[in-house]
Amino acid sequence: MRTVCYSDVFNYALTPEEIWYWLADKDGNKFSKAQIARYLSNSRMMVRNKTSDYVCLQERKKIINLRVKRSEVSQNKVKVARTAASWLSRIPTVEALLITGSLAMNNAEDDDDIDLMVLTAPGCVWVTRFWCVIVMELAGMRRRPRSAWLLPESNLGHKKEGVTDKICLNLFLDRENLQMPSDKRDLYFAHEILQAKLIFTKSKSYGQFINMNSWIAGILPNALAQVKKDLKKNLRLSTASGAKKLDKIVVWLMRRFELPLFWIQRRYMSRRRSREIVTANTAMFHPFDYHSWVMKEYGKRLRKYNIKT
Repeated sequence: MRTVCYSDVFNYALTPEEIWYWLADKDGNKFSKAQIARYLSNSRMMVRNKTSDYVCLQERKKIINLRVKRSEVSQNKVKVARTAASWLSRIPTVEALLITGSLAMNNAEDDDDIDLMVLTAPGCVWVTRFWCVIVMELAGMRRRPRSAWLLPESNLGHKKEGVTDKICLNLFLDRENLQMPSDKRDLYFAHEILQAKLIFTKSKSYGQFINMNSWIAGILPNALAQVKKDLKKNLRLSTASGAKKLDKIVVWLMRRFELPLFWIQRRYMSRRRSREIVTANTAMFHPFDYHSWVMKEYGKRLRKYNIKT
């Protein structure tokens, strides 16, 4: 029930198999898919659509059709993301690119932008961001800062204008600093990490990212186990050819500019910073506090159905 309530915050219906996958329970691995199916058939608070097999809260049947529509919209946006990745992957210090946010779950709206996470070579967060911004700007694909963070109006708390299909480079992580800090280890961040969709890699950075955040096992055990299993089978990891000797030399040279580019960018952003996290090895740009909003809405649903938090 917790899993369906959390998904409902995003107007996202789940299949029974997805409910098992995203089971928000530290003991979730003790439940079989058959047990989940039996629970659903006996539940009066949830409904299962016989045609699509999607499950949602009893009074929220409309989100089933919404998921179908958003899935179709997302297919085109993923193509745009892959086009962006084909350009960004040419930057030697980019080690992995992942789609995050609603698009990672194929739940994007028509006017949504495209969130990308960038994993970088060690000590190269800011030189990487510098070149990523330039490349996306030249390609006409970059979402400009502050372009649409307006009043709460849509289902996710903001109105979107002029950002459709634009690339939002909102998260840069150094390969040697991939573990989420202790204050960002809850259901929201566990979901964000595991649902991220890998679209480019040329190293083992993504695998390190997952392994460095093993705390997720106490929140989403089934999803984490499946991601790790897929990693071992190379189902999620389509690794490009390893770094060439020339690339290593270029990365070394680019790293020489890391510190000055960090100070320049931090100084430039200091006049407009809000909730951004800016450190020498991390860059997180989330002007709107989705975490608090999502967890607040999730808490409302748990209380409504008398579910223990």
